[in-house]
Amino acid sequence: MNAKKIMGAVLVALLAAALFVGAGAAADSQGSFFFYESGLSGLDGVWKNGANEINIEGGVVYPVGTALVEGTYKKGDKTVDIYKPSVAYAINASINNVPYLVGADGVIFANSKINVTASPLSDKSGFDVEFTVTYPNGSVVTDGNPWEATSTGTEIKETGVYKVQAVFGKTNFVPGVPDDILIDENVFTFTVVSAEKASLSLSADTAYNLETITITLVGTPGKTYTITADGFEISNKQVVKYNGDSTPATGKYNYTIPNTGKAVIYATVNKTLIIGDDDKEVATIALTAGTGKFNDEELELTIAPPVVTATLGAASYFVGEDIEISGTSTSDVKPADFKFNISGTNIKEYELSTIDNTDFKGKEWEITLSTGKKLDVGTYTIKIYQGDDVVKTLPVALKQPFISIIDAPEVIVQGTEANFIINAEAAGTVIKAYFFGTNYFHIENGNVEDEDIPNEFTVTLTDVETKATAMAAGQYFAVFQHPMYDKKFNIEAEETGAFYLNTSGNGLVAPHQLLFNATDRQTANAAQALCDALDTQNIDDMYVKYSFFVAGEDESFTMSEIPSEVVKGDELVISGVSTANAGNTITVEMISTAFAAIPKEEVSSAAFIVVTTEVAKDGTWEVTLDTSDLNVDEYAVTVICEGNEKPWKNVKVNVVEGADTPDTPDTPDVPDTPDTPDTPTEPTTPGFGALAALAGLGAVAVLLLRRE
Repeated sequence: MNAKKIMGAVLVALLAAALFVGAGAAADSQGSFFFYESGLSGLDGVWKNGANEINIEGGVVYPVGTALVEGTYKKGDKTVDIYKPSVAYAINASINNVPYLVGADGVIFANSKINVTASPLSDKSGFDVEFTVTYPNGSVVTDGNPWEATSTGTEIKETGVYKVQAVFGKTNFVPGVPDDILIDENVFTFTVVSAEKASLSLSADTAYNLETITITLVGTPGKTYTITADGFEISNKQVVKYNGDSTPATGKYNYTIPNTGKAVIYATVNKTLIIGDDDKEVATIALTAGTGKFNDEELELTIAPPVVTATLGAASYFVGEDIEISGTSTSDVKPADFKFNISGTNIKEYELSTIDNTDFKGKEWEITLSTGKKLDVGTYTIKIYQGDDVVKTLPVALKQPFISIIDAPEVIVQGTEANFIINAEAAGTVIKAYFFGTNYFHIENGNVEDEDIPNEFTVTLTDVETKATAMAAGQYFAVFQHPMYDKKFNIEAEETGAFYLNTSGNGLVAPHQLLFNATDRQTANAAQALCDALDTQNIDDMYVKYSFFVAGEDESFTMSEIPSEVVKGDELVISGVSTANAGNTITVEMISTAFAAIPKEEVSSAAFIVVTTEVAKDGTWEVTLDTSDLNVDEYAVTVICEGNEKPWKNVKVNVVEGADTPDTPDTPDVPDTPDTPDTPTEPTTPGFGALAALAGLGAVAVLLLRRE
């Protein structure tokens, strides 16, 4: 068995013994003993370890059968640990009056003074133990312990491998015990090497720039060695259990071996090679002691360019958006190892600023960067530097952010919650929403709701906000605002309706200027005034606009379906029944929903029709709208009954162009036929149509045309 295995077995045995002692109170351990050991008292009886048994009889440990199986044996709640006769070996060494540790490899330097001890693995004392020693020259000597423990130890000079085996005397064992039982199976081995011998080893044959490797130096404790590095530098020196020379000569690093006999040096390769270059360099590492050189201790280290990969988090980014890059490297990297530059048309190369670089894990890395400038849309090049070398180039496209409506209600019933879903790319965390209505103005913020859906914002009008006392029935306009590149709302409003402009910051922050007040303008004019202000190129904000209706709830009537589309020139007939409103006036409005202010040179630019009629005694009513003079456009049709605060109906109708009618050929003249007497007409009973006709005769129609 080699020295490492022996020492390992010894340590395991010692640890097991310690554990047995520590657990004695719980397991009621009676101690550790050998087969055929005598002189035990109070332990007679049969003890079991699974299928194995021992018998302690007359104070002597006997195996039951011929097998000697080591282990823990039990009898009731008591235990004993039984071993074949064996010892735990230990060795102490010093050289030049410097004690040093002998590791598991059992290496000792010649001219050292050593003590070798053997401790029997039994709780009894007074065992007679001698050594059988096999010397490096092959001779075997049984002469007790040639390295008895003394205060100074015994000097050992001959180099080579020594083997030590313990042999027990018979005095502590049953008479007649076989001689081979008394020989320890374990052989303790140690090696004596020349004090002039030293060795170097490297953790790798190939290293990359900025990669850390280890150089292991084994030598005589207390002796100073010099490592010479030719072709690269050792930087960031760290030595385990030892401090290296703080001011070494260039390319030379001095180390005095500690009492461990070993120095482990962590060296960072500082030799830059151009990435992509096929050439590799070879560095030599030589070991000297004083003026002498150990020619056989010269190692070679191949220095190769590191291989770096890099990938953009997305193929393109919005202008002003943070850029994510991740990658790998064949050498360990940290944020300081990399530099990220960007260049493009008319843009001199400059370094990107770091937002987050916490995710660097050995040979894997990820970083978040900001352009730091308001670049134009287009394609740019990101260069990744490691040291002074470009290790990777990445093309990145920067595109214009945009704002659009994903989903929005056309009609909101009073007292119900309404959500407007907006897509606002690279807007940050919030957008603005402004709502305009008749004698009404309100501001809402839209916030990112779900990180899994980037750029999606939700603007909510609560049921409290849409109730009849807050938002009256009618048409409303909304403007949704994107802060764009600077993440600032350059135009902002107070709830009072006052809008302010700040070209370099948020609109409500001084220095700013008052633009207008929404309460001083009619609904569409105020909304259009905001859009016109946002259209200025002095600011970068963008917007999208929308119109919708707020309708009341009333189920005390029935009404014919109003079509969503009518051909220009066709009549639009709307009728209904409301028995609770006989004699009351019905007003039907058809008003353009065009999102535009009223031009100042005209009285009105919104084409609309207003028709009224009276509900008949039986509750029926009907109106006819002539669309001949309307423009092709979208219109809102509202039905309102006198005495009701809420409209009965609020729908949108599109007036579209009709298809061209082909010319009809002239009809040939037909000879006159004799006149036929008129057939008398049978009287009809007045009903829904007649009442509607009568009602229509009393209707008042107003038509105002919008300029083409």
